[in-house]
Amino acid sequence: MNIHIFLLLITIVNSQSNDLFSNLAMGGSSSSNTLNQCVEISNARPCATMPWNMTIFPNLLGHTRAEEADYELALYVPLFNINCSKSLKYFLCSVFTPICSPLPTLSAVKPCRNLCEEARRGCESIMKQFGYSWSSQLRCSQYPIDQPCFEAPKDPNQQIISAKYDYDTDSSCSYQYRIAQTDLKYKFDHESNCAMPCNRSLFTNDQVHFVRHYVGVLAILCLLSTLFTIITYSIDLSRFRYPERPILFLSICYFILACAYVGGFVDYFYGSNIVCNTEDYSFTGQTRFLMQGTHNKLCVLTFLLIYYFGMASMIWWVILTLTWFLAAGLKWGHEAIDSQSVYFHLASWGIPACLSVVLISKRSIDGDYLTGVCYTGLTEPNVQRGFILIPICIFLFVGLCFLLSGFISVFKIRTVMKHEGTKTDKLERFMVRIGTFSVVYIIPQFILIICLFYEQNNYSHWLQTWKYEEKFCSNSLNCQLNDNKKYRPRFELFMVKYTCMLAIGIISSGWVLNGKTIATWRKFFSRRRRSSGSELL
Repeated sequence: MNIHIFLLLITIVNSQSNDLFSNLAMGGSSSSNTLNQCVEISNARPCATMPWNMTIFPNLLGHTRAEEADYELALYVPLFNINCSKSLKYFLCSVFTPICSPLPTLSAVKPCRNLCEEARRGCESIMKQFGYSWSSQLRCSQYPIDQPCFEAPKDPNQQIISAKYDYDTDSSCSYQYRIAQTDLKYKFDHESNCAMPCNRSLFTNDQVHFVRHYVGVLAILCLLSTLFTIITYSIDLSRFRYPERPILFLSICYFILACAYVGGFVDYFYGSNIVCNTEDYSFTGQTRFLMQGTHNKLCVLTFLLIYYFGMASMIWWVILTLTWFLAAGLKWGHEAIDSQSVYFHLASWGIPACLSVVLISKRSIDGDYLTGVCYTGLTEPNVQRGFILIPICIFLFVGLCFLLSGFISVFKIRTVMKHEGTKTDKLERFMVRIGTFSVVYIIPQFILIICLFYEQNNYSHWLQTWKYEEKFCSNSLNCQLNDNKKYRPRFELFMVKYTCMLAIGIISSGWVLNGKTIATWRKFFSRRRRSSGSELL
């Protein structure tokens, strides 16, 4: 299909270019040798159909003759013919054959940035299909926003020169906080096409620098700890059967989650491209905004790794408590529990997948400048409440119910065994292990819930203070302080939040740190030595 389109484009280029260049000798004389003067556009020139008839040389690309301008303009003729954007011809003609304005001084009128963005949005994707990108000579950030500029007329009676964008009717946020590409559907505090700058977020640059390094160190520790747990399990899988096996999958989830945070930490030294857009996305061409939505693949990838495997890890903890209850309370054996493992996997991988699909379809993905990764619910408290806070509370409650039921059953068994004179040392050691691991898991989850409630209750106040101090609103009356008080987030609590999110992965290796593990590793290395020795022989 692409080959057919390409051949069609080549055919169009050849036919259109021949027609165009055959006319250059006829129409070029009107402006070839006249510089810095308003000259009439010849009827033979490709931009003669535009709603102005006077141009000036040099044009906006430095061409001093009509022949030069029309020769380069001919390269874009195929895009004219396939009509990828109704704004493209207006934009290119306003660059190659700009309007000559005699007032206040003789000069070429530049196109409005909005016109450039509309043309680029329509045609850039088609250009990329054939290995071409939008020319740096035509980058939209160089064109004006609020000074007299050329905007494509919407009807024949409309004036050619407009002073500002149509967005001026929207008084939500000032120009420095607006997104140029409206098709991205950015929204900030219910205001469409507005966003928060990366370097002027709710936190200072020093706080961001400190938290990035702190979370980076935590993520590396989590990665190493879970990797040790995974390798230990893989060396001797027969040793770790249900009800202990969910710890393996929990560690795998935290290993992948830690990889995402390590990626965000590394990206900090390369410009935070995962969570920050380029300057081209802003109206001013000078601001990098925090990511929203699904247009950045790396942002979506880090969101999936953290959210999907974070939720999956919580479900595996619930499954751990369930298998503990089945073994201790209902006297199920290893084989009986293992026979239900397909349902465990279906729940642990399926539920997070459904939640992730819903969030992606809602485009509820935000860049987190504190950690350098993307997550959800950072700018939408309702999303945070429905997709993070409520699931955590549900999983924690269900897990606690299974855990307590299992402990009650085990205490009854222990009492019976003592009355019968049977030794309970092994049972008590296992109770201490499962109890310690459960407490260490539950405490960070409770603290995480408290931090999330703290965000829920204070986010609107932080945002109002930030909007007031940063002069976010184009109308200052819309950004007044509530009760004349300023509220700022405590970044220390955010450090606690991220600590709780990674702590469970760090302590997961505690389950396998015992004498049996040491013996397992000794056997593994001895087998390796024997195998290497036999190869030498």
